[in-house]
Amino acid sequence: MTGKNQQRQLDIYLDYYNKKYPKQSGKIVQGFCALGISLAILGLSWALPFPHLSFLGQYNSFFNWASFIIAIGIYYYSNLSPLLSYLMLFLALIFTYLISVIERQIPNHLLMGEVFGLILLLFLLLHYQYNKTISNNNPVKIEVGFIWIGPIWILSLMLKKLKIRF
Repeated sequence: MTGKNQQRQLDIYLDYYNKKYPKQSGKIVQGFCALGISLAILGLSWALPFPHLSFLGQYNSFFNWASFIIAIGIYYYSNLSPLLSYLMLFLALIFTYLISVIERQIPNHLLMGEVFGLILLLFLLLHYQYNKTISNNNPVKIEVGFIWIGPIWILSLMLKKLKIRF
């Protein structure tokens, strides 16, 4: 249990992004970027060939690289905030549904990878360009952290509006 003088790691991350994007317009733009980047990364990992593991039997088609990204992410988020990890799991389910719909439209995994690569590039460029316009140049290490923390930052803003503690 943390003392009154210590902040949770989650609060440090969220405070950083709240200070970085104090205006509502910045939160909206970065919210789209965070969710778009997350969707694109899951889509790219979904499109990567996954080896056939015979011990999985009939369940082999339920596993792909996106499964592991989701599992690692949910574990990471559960250490920060259980409620936010549940919301991220729900968001991941929505993303996987969208990806499966796209997969039915584009059965060629190479083309699907290109589509999600383009989506990732567009959202990364939007994120970069917005940060450049507000003179918010940060090291790449911090920006890579945005990929993991950005979605729960957006969810935390929604929970704060609803006055739900997390």
